[in-house]
Amino acid sequence: MTEYESKPTTGVWWDINTCPVPKDYDPSRVRPSIEAALFKLMGPHPVVIYCVGNLEYISRSLLEKISSSGILLKHTPLRLVNHLFYLSFFLPLINT
Repeated sequence: MTEYESKPTTGVWWDINTCPVPKDYDPSRVRPSIEAALFKLMGPHPVVIYCVGNLEYISRSLLEKISSSGILLKHTPLRLVNHLFYLSFFLPLINT
């Protein structure tokens, strides 16, 4: 196991409905931008990025570009569902 692999994975939840990709921004650059910011803060480490929100109203081409960069898509149509999704994922991590 390398030093990189032994570091904890950082999970990023990006709510695309409240924080959309800017109109003139290349969606395939979202992941590298997030990773670069995290690298400055924490150094090299594994990163998993989830794009969450009501994906029904996001264009298919935009979602494909986001997904092809390695960002995982999670359709959560209701705000309450978003909060429950976050809690169901974070609570087990906090207790470990």
